[in-house]
Amino acid sequence: MSATPAASPLKSTTSSHHLPPSSHRFPASSSETSLKLLDAYAIVLKRNPNLVEREDKLLAMQQPESKTREPPLLIQFRLFNNGCAVKGTLLVNKKLPSRTIQVRPLMIKVETDPKLLNIRTENSLEIVGTSNQPKRTYLSRPLIALLSYGGVPKEYFLDVLSTGLRDAHGVLSNKRDELRVSVNHGEMDDFSAARMILCGIPLDESYVQHRLSFLMEEKKSLR
Repeated sequence: MSATPAASPLKSTTSSHHLPPSSHRFPASSSETSLKLLDAYAIVLKRNPNLVEREDKLLAMQQPESKTREPPLLIQFRLFNNGCAVKGTLLVNKKLPSRTIQVRPLMIKVETDPKLLNIRTENSLEIVGTSNQPKRTYLSRPLIALLSYGGVPKEYFLDVLSTGLRDAHGVLSNKRDELRVSVNHGEMDDFSAARMILCGIPLDESYVQHRLSFLMEEKKSLR
């Protein structure tokens, strides 16, 4: 995964997390250390199994509407490690070993003072904000033309079209189709239609029909 910069809106949510003891080694020259200085443009954080639970809690706190367990694309952070202060952006890189953060020199705001090595410091990783999830997009004639010219098979667009038509035709009569459409497009109505269907509300109930009609209209964006 590339470590090039990317512009992305950040949420103004702040939370602090302590690093595991094994990652408190900075700086060092050995390839086995968990923190290395590289002349790269961005800072890269490798997700590891020991931090999965902490990361999931962070995602649930900052993006309660999201059901994914994938980490955000970008994480704005502040790192304090053995008297050194680092500030920048984290980007997932699966090529790094576990518990590894790569830092470019310009991201280091405060160097470790050798005269203060005997003084205990607080090591922590502070999450300042995360990138927003990309918004849902739809196909259009110009976009289909560009993708087709770029080599996307025509069968893909036919499959998307047939799926959209099947959902649109069955959304008001078939319970399975209704539930699938209401879940797939639940972010449009906060999953209210899906919750009503799962609670056993009849499919011909007026408000359920209204919400499903709204979702069916949105499916026309697949034109």
